[in-house]
Amino acid sequence: MSDAVEPAVRLGEWLVVLATVIGPVAAVQAQKWIERSQAKNSMKEGIFRSLMATRATRLSPEHVQALNMIDIAFYGRLVPGERHQTKDEKNVTRAWHEYFATLAENLGTDASPDEHNRLFRRRDDKFNELLIAIAVAQGYDFEALELRERRYNPEAHNNLENQANAIRSGIEAVLSGRQAIKMEVTNLPPQSN
Repeated sequence: MSDAVEPAVRLGEWLVVLATVIGPVAAVQAQKWIERSQAKNSMKEGIFRSLMATRATRLSPEHVQALNMIDIAFYGRLVPGERHQTKDEKNVTRAWHEYFATLAENLGTDASPDEHNRLFRRRDDKFNELLIAIAVAQGYDFEALELRERRYNPEAHNNLENQANAIRSGIEAVLSGRQAIKMEVTNLPPQSN
């Protein structure tokens, strides 16, 4: 019989114990990372779908909300103290900030119709650049012309929106005292003597 004393626990046994403890913790953390990644991608996809669905009605609340979510969804990730964006995320946020700059531009009341038309064209171009950047980031292969030209907004929707705006403007003008309510008497009762 050998007089050498065997260690109570071998290195291999310690590694098995360590793997048994760390394995489930690592699996849970990996699952959380996957869920966060899927949630972020789902948010990006939702923004793209909303902007595509409302590209002909850019004043709709859904459209505005989607625009306001871009900075969060395409922010990138924080790695101890630093922001890291993918190339696609940078392209999207750059395109959004350029589009936002045109939205914030105010020509004033003395601007000519040509100046207004140029601004609207610039806004349209920047919006389409934004859509293309998001499409690329989300793995879609749209041509710029497809995104620019293929939007459907029935004339009836435009008419309803214009009528609603006219009604709101009229009510606001009356309530603020800038305009009186027109009245026309068409039928007076007979007068008795």
